This record gives sequence, C-alpha cells and structure tokens, in this order.
Amino acid sequence: MKATRIPGDDEHIIVGVSDVDSQVKNQKAAERAKEERETYQRLNALNGNLLVLYFVDLETEEYTEYSSSKSYEGLGIAKHGSDFFQTSHENGMRLIHPDDQALFREQVTKENVLATIGQNGVFALDYRLVMNGLPTYVRLKAATIEENGKHLLIVGLQDEDAQIRQDHKETCAKDRWHRLQAGGRHVPALLRAPE
Repeated sequence: MKATRIPGDDEHIIVGVSDVDSQVKNQKAAERAKEERETYQRLNALNGNLLVLYFVDLETEEYTEYSSSKSYEGLGIAKHGSDFFQTSHENGMRLIHPDDQALFREQVTKENVLATIGQNGVFALDYRLVMNGLPTYVRLKAATIEENGKHLLIVGLQDEDAQIRQDHKETCAKDRWHRLQAGGRHVPALLRAPE
C-alpha cells in the first residue's frame, strides 16, 4: 500500500493498493526452480551420467524436468506437465526400444513405483531408450521425499550404456571360459576368466 499527498491539497491523500499476491507466488516459484536446478547440478556433479531429473508432486502428478544432456533434450519431451505416469507411458511408446516397452508399462506405474519404494527405499529399472537412433541402456531410479508439506517423487534417469555393455562382455567371457572348461578342454591362461 502506498499513500501520497496531493500537491497543494492538505486535506486529501491518494492511497494505492497493489496486488502483490501474484508477484510473491511468482517469486517463490522462481526461487524453487533455482533451488531445483542447483540440486540437479549437485547430483550431476556426483553422478556424471545423469541424463534428466524429474520432480513430481504425488498429489497432482504435475512434474518439472531438469536436464543438461543434449541427447535427452533432443527427444522432445515437455519440461513441465501433468499426469506424470500417463505422459511417461506415452513418451515410452515412442522412445523406448520395442523389446523393453512391455516391461516399462508393467513396472512404471504409480502404484508399483510407490510400493517398491515402500519396500526397498528406492525404485530402479534398467531398459533401453532410443537416443540418436541407437538403443542406449538407461537406469531409472526414483525415491520419495517430503518438502514444504508436499510429497514429492524424485525420478532420475542415468546413462548406464557403457557400464551395462562392459558387464555383458565380462559375463560372456566368463560363460565362454566355463563352457570350455566343462567340455574338458584345456583353457589357455590368456583366456581364463578372472575369479
């Protein structure tokens, strides 16, 4: 509220009232967005393979995305929206490798994610996302927090392609060694799998 005297009139003043409610709401939203971006940057510093981070309000399923990965941003997924799980399924049908779509639809439901978090403290799922035309192994991880009286789901998507492919190569090498050994063949020292 502002009050001003009218020049040359000692009996009257002008009182002005400003609606600051929307300004305060916008300022708080901007501060929250800044804090969430800082959180994303901190998490990404610890885990350099973070593709995206979502903050989901569990009551409304409204979500906000934070991503610094150019390959993920190129997928054309909305950064804000409502109905997180339905939107995830719709995006999944066009972006997830066809062989992994049924697994994603079955596992990534609000009920299943929250039940798994309730049992294990975290939900995790590995699948292949098609980025830049190539299937890329990713790991979706989710956990719940309470912040400012709101129940939030934090969802992170990590690029695990190099690690999963390396693990697969090591498993194949060990399997090959075990098959040779089981067949009674002499296994040269250079082919022996690490114990």
